Amino acid sequence: MNLQHPAQLRRQLIDEGYCHLPGIAPAQLIEQTRQIADRMAQELPDELKQKHRLQGSLIDVYTHPGMAQLIALPSALEALHQLGFPQPKFYSGYIISKPPETAPALFWHQDGFGWNEPISYTNTPVQFFLMYYLIDTNRHNGCLHVIP
Repeated sequence: MNLQHPAQLRRQLIDEGYCHLPGIAPAQLIEQTRQIADRMAQELPDELKQKHRLQGSLIDVYTHPGMAQLIALPSALEALHQLGFPQPKFYSGYIISKPPETAPALFWHQDGFGWNEPISYTNTPVQFFLMYYLIDTNRHNGCLHVIP
């Protein structure tokens, strides 16, 4: 994977808090992951569905070995390297299944930790959230809205 304009993407990441890197995960891997995620979401007990109804399913990716391919995806690691982050460490990951017609909107929030660390007050990101949509999304079926 060779990013076009990595310096511009890095600047967007730092200035706006996100960048979009289409094609990082091959379609076959996305389909395989979707099948695993669908099965795991269906098997989720009703009490957990109710508990996490605002956020969605929040299934920990550690619970299925099939998620390892996506977690350690070489093209994603290479993209991070090209953006200037050569040694990322995996912290956590979740399968979030939140059908828009059944779950209320999740209020604006900020994900992160370590706010007492000095680096948190610089423009260097301390945490990345790599999001892989497993279905096509749009503003009507649950896509993420980012405030730069």
